[in-house]
Amino acid sequence: MYKLINTETNKEVLSNIFIHKIKNFQFEYAKALCNSLGIDGDRNYKIVEYLLNNVDKDYRIHGTYISLAHDMRLSAASVAVMFRTLRDNDLISKVRNGCYLLDKEIFPVNGAVSVVVIKSDQKGVIL
Repeated sequence: MYKLINTETNKEVLSNIFIHKIKNFQFEYAKALCNSLGIDGDRNYKIVEYLLNNVDKDYRIHGTYISLAHDMRLSAASVAVMFRTLRDNDLISKVRNGCYLLDKEIFPVNGAVSVVVIKSDQKGVIL
C-alpha cells in the first residue's frame, strides 16, 4: 500500500497510484538514450536494448564483442563502436575482457522499469 504525504501539512493526500509497464519500453528507452547521445539507427538502439534486457543484478554484461554481436545478429564492429561511445559518455566501463559494468542509474537491472502514474484530487500538491 502506498500513501502520499503532503510534507508541509504532514497529512495524507487522497490519490490513486497505478503502476504500469509500458509495452516495448526497453526499445523506446534505448532509442531515447541513443538520441540523447546524438546517435541514431536501429542497430544502435538494438545494442542498448540488449544491454537493458541482459544486465545482471550487479549491473554487468558478460561477453566479448564477438559473442555479444552473435547474440544480437550484428557485426562485432558495430558493437565495438557503440561500446566505445557508451564508454566515452561514462555509461559503461570495462572490468576485464568480456565483462562490462553499466551505469546503474541509466541501465535498470533486467529492464525492470515501470512507470508510476499518480492522480490526486487535491489541487496545489506537487509530487
